[in-house]
Amino acid sequence: MKKILILFVILFISVAYGLVEEAHSFFSSSKELSAMELAPIELNGGVYQTQIFIGELYNMNFNAYVKSGYTNITYDIDGLDLIFPYPDDYVVEYHATSPQGASVSFTLNITVWSFKKIVTGNNHTLGLSTTGKIWSWGLNDLGQLGLGDTNNRLIPTMINTNTLFKDISATSQSSFALDESGHVWCWGSNEYGLNGSAPSVQSTPVLRSNPNNYIFSRLATNGIDTMGAITAGGDLYAWGNGTRGGLGNGVDSANNPNMTKINFSGQAQIVSFGRYGGLILDRNFEVWAFGTNEKGELGLSDLTIKNRVPTKMSGWYDIISVEAGIHSRMMIDNYHTAFAWGDTTNNLIGVSPNTGTKYTPTMVTNSALSVICGVNHNAILKDDGTALLFGRNTYGQLGTYNTNTYNTNITFDTGFGIEQVYLLENSTLIYVQDEMYGFGRGSYGVLGNNNDASAQHQQLNFWAIRSNLNLPLI
Repeated sequence: MKKILILFVILFISVAYGLVEEAHSFFSSSKELSAMELAPIELNGGVYQTQIFIGELYNMNFNAYVKSGYTNITYDIDGLDLIFPYPDDYVVEYHATSPQGASVSFTLNITVWSFKKIVTGNNHTLGLSTTGKIWSWGLNDLGQLGLGDTNNRLIPTMINTNTLFKDISATSQSSFALDESGHVWCWGSNEYGLNGSAPSVQSTPVLRSNPNNYIFSRLATNGIDTMGAITAGGDLYAWGNGTRGGLGNGVDSANNPNMTKINFSGQAQIVSFGRYGGLILDRNFEVWAFGTNEKGELGLSDLTIKNRVPTKMSGWYDIISVEAGIHSRMMIDNYHTAFAWGDTTNNLIGVSPNTGTKYTPTMVTNSALSVICGVNHNAILKDDGTALLFGRNTYGQLGTYNTNTYNTNITFDTGFGIEQVYLLENSTLIYVQDEMYGFGRGSYGVLGNNNDASAQHQQLNFWAIRSNLNLPLI
C-alpha cells in the first residue's frame, strides 16, 4: 500500500563545529545545500525542528533505532531517500567522511508519519495518520488546531492526546474527529452550537455532548458551519447552523447544539454541508438536496424554494461522489462525468456563462476522479493526472503564478500526475508524486511551509516526502 512518509527533524543534538563550513560539500543533489540549510529552527522550549534533504555522503554510515529497540533502515544508492519500515519515532546517528578526510557526525530524532486522510477548514488543515494520530497547522485563533492554545502553526504539529481516531472533518473554524469506538470529538469555535456543550472557544479535543450515545461510522466530508455524522446503518445526524433549512431537519434555526436525526427515506453514504444546505449520497447512489435555493443549490429553477428536509434530485442515478460549497454543488457519476451547479460568478462552478445562476447540473468534464469545493474556488481531479481549478484567483490560488481573473478553467499539470487536491479559503494544496505543493494565500501558516507570507503565488514544495500517498477519492 502506498504511504506518505513525512520526515521532520527534531532536536539537532551535535555537529563537529570546525567542519560545518565543509559539510555542504558532502551533499550532492539537484539543489546544493549550504551549511545554513543544515541549521535547525528553534521553536520554543529548546526544541528544534527543521527539514533535511540527504544527498550523497561519502563513506556514510549510521545507526538507527526506535524506542522499542534497533530496527533496519535503508537508503537508496545516492543516499537521497531514507526508507523507514513503519511510522514511529526514530533516532538516527550519522557519521560521514569527505574525500579530503574531514568528518562530520550528528544525531537526529526523526518522526515519521503516514497520512491516510487530510481535511481543510477555511484557514486550517488536519491530517489523520495511519496510526490514528492527528496533525494540524494554519490559523488557530479559535483553538481549531486542538493544540491547547490559540497560536498559529506554520508547520504540521501533532495534537497531544492518547485517543486514537479513524476519521476527521472540519468546518470553517471548527474541527471534528471520530474515535475508534465511534464517538465524536470536537474543538475550535462553538458558534451555532457546533461543539455542543463545550465553551465558545475549545483549544483541545473534547468528547462532543452525545446524551443518547449514538455510535457513528463516519463524519460528514466537510461543512461551512454545519456538521454531521453517519451510523453504520446509514442514519444521518446533524448539528450546527440550520438557517434556511441548512440542517435538513425541517426547521429554520441558527443554533442547533443537539445531534438531530435527519429523516429521509434513504440510507446515507456520504453527506457534504455547504452554506445553508448540502447534499446526501444514499446507498442506492442517488442524491438528496436540502437547504436554500438562492443560487440554484437545489438544482431547481425556482430560486425562492427552500427544502427544509432532504429531497431526492429527480433523474440522477449512479452517482458516486457529492460535494457542497458555499453557493456551489458538484457530483460525479459512475462514468466519471463531473457536474456542477449553483453560483456562476467568477467562474465558481467551471461552466459558462460566468454570471448569474446555473440551477441545472451541467457537465464540466467527463474524466473526473474527485470533486473538491472550497470557499472561493473549486477543483476537479481528472483521470489523466491533471487538475481543473476555477473560481477566484485573488491570491494566485489557481496556480497561475499571478492574481489575474480567469473566466475559463485552469488546467494545472505538474507533468508527474496529481493524486489529490485540497482547498482552503484562498489557498490550494496539491499532492503529486511524493511531494506536496501549496500556493495562494500563505497567511497564518496555512500552506504548512514554515512561512506566513500573505501571497505565495508560485508552487512551494513544503514537505520532504519520500514515499507515496494513497487517499480515498470519495
